[in-house]
Amino acid sequence: MIRRVRAISVFESRRARETTRAAAVTVLLFGLAAGCGDRGPARVPVFPVRGHVLRQGKPAVGALVVLHPDVREDDPMWASGYPRGVVREDGSFAISTYDEADGAPAWQYAVVVTWPVGDADEEGGEEGSNAGQSEEDAASRRKNASPFEKPLTTPVKFKVVEQPSNEIPRIDLP
Repeated sequence: MIRRVRAISVFESRRARETTRAAAVTVLLFGLAAGCGDRGPARVPVFPVRGHVLRQGKPAVGALVVLHPDVREDDPMWASGYPRGVVREDGSFAISTYDEADGAPAWQYAVVVTWPVGDADEEGGEEGSNAGQSEEDAASRRKNASPFEKPLTTPVKFKVVEQPSNEIPRIDLP
């Protein structure tokens, strides 16, 4: 049996090596580029935080609870935002920092509660609307904001500690 062997020219052999080398370099560069991307701020450990908010004795459904740390606002640790939660139908909330209800870093916080303007007017208007509320009423409401709405005036301070559960005492809004 006679075997036929095809002779590879020097040119074809060099081209094959260069192509292989170029492909390897490309794969290496893409791999390095993928590993060098901006991954955002480093995640610090978080600990579960829960609580309840009532407004005039009823659940403050939809109110936003934000934990303001006692640090500079431009601190890179808080680049993804401050820990926060939304009050549910039963008045409870769970704080989230990175993922849903994951908690907050161990820290001292001012607990701020904001009530969306127009979600429920004082006269018993419909929820989720500005029914019965003029621009002047809304401006007056913002001017006479609750002390709970600002970190410097909120009466609620809370320290999250490194434990499986942190419970903020019930907050009663006026």
